[in-house]
Amino acid sequence: MENDKFIAKSAISKEILNSAMILKTLTVNALIIGDTGTGKKILAKTIVPNAQIFNANELQNDIHDNVLTLNNETIILDR
Repeated sequence: MENDKFIAKSAISKEILNSAMILKTLTVNALIIGDTGTGKKILAKTIVPNAQIFNANELQNDIHDNVLTLNNETIILDR
């Protein structure tokens, strides 16, 4: 997903996008929170384009059932 998917018009949105570009160059954990429909997943994919998106409940079950193992993976949790 490329930068053109995240549209930043307001000053705060531009600041968020600039922060995302900085996070993209670092090895850090980030938590993105906000209201429904504000573009959190798109922003997360801007920071880590190759990250997989998982539903939190399904991920928990898959790990518990040994269907999925995550080692040094970047993931995006949805709900």
